[in-house]
Amino acid sequence: VTQNADSLLREETDVNGLLRKLSRCGKAREVDALFENLFTRFYNQQQETAEKSGVAGRLDTIKDYVASHYADSNLTLKTLGDEFGVSPNYLGRLFKKDMGMSVQEYINEVRLKHVLLELKETEDSAKDIAERNGFISASNYFYTYFKKKVGVTPQMYRERSRE
Repeated sequence: VTQNADSLLREETDVNGLLRKLSRCGKAREVDALFENLFTRFYNQQQETAEKSGVAGRLDTIKDYVASHYADSNLTLKTLGDEFGVSPNYLGRLFKKDMGMSVQEYINEVRLKHVLLELKETEDSAKDIAERNGFISASNYFYTYFKKKVGVTPQMYRERSRE
């Protein structure tokens, strides 16, 4: 019965089509199945629309924002929440669910990609490169993070990348 109702739903989606489908139903359970499938489709479309118009649908926009503002050392989950008008906690949960990492991890990965490129292409100090790409130089965080992610110090990475 459900399969029959599904095939009926695929035929047409306008009101007249629905009325024709209803008139072809021979049993009450076919009518019930038709309406159940119809309401399920409406519900699913409504959910998709809500996601696309909500924060979940704007994660690509948020990632683009990070890509263009990564060098700002003040770029954090809170500033993204403020920028996009959403609770930082909610944004953090959505981001983690979608990307499999926290917002800060994502920001740091974007920054690290730029640092790696500059280490290969310039003679600037790792400290200057880190600062230019949003890492705060006042702490040893950058060096610790770099070594953890890349496996070597920035200087060793530069030397190996040029060999």
